[in-house]
Amino acid sequence: MPVLEMLKRSKGCTESPVARLVLELKALKEGEELILKVDPSVYPVEALRILAEKRGFRFEVIKKGQIYTCAISRVP
Repeated sequence: MPVLEMLKRSKGCTESPVARLVLELKALKEGEELILKVDPSVYPVEALRILAEKRGFRFEVIKKGQIYTCAISRVP
């Protein structure tokens, strides 16, 4: 199960956590799950939810706090 940390912004486009998220979503197979570690002061969790759901994925917040843990899975 891949884990993607979205804890700080990067300076380049290709190294951006959002760009990496989109690539990870494209590679995610049915039944697989991607875990996100998100700093909500850097990346709004609701925006990430919308990004995932518009692409047909299920988005779930597993743990809230200073750092959120979220799970994204491909909907069959």
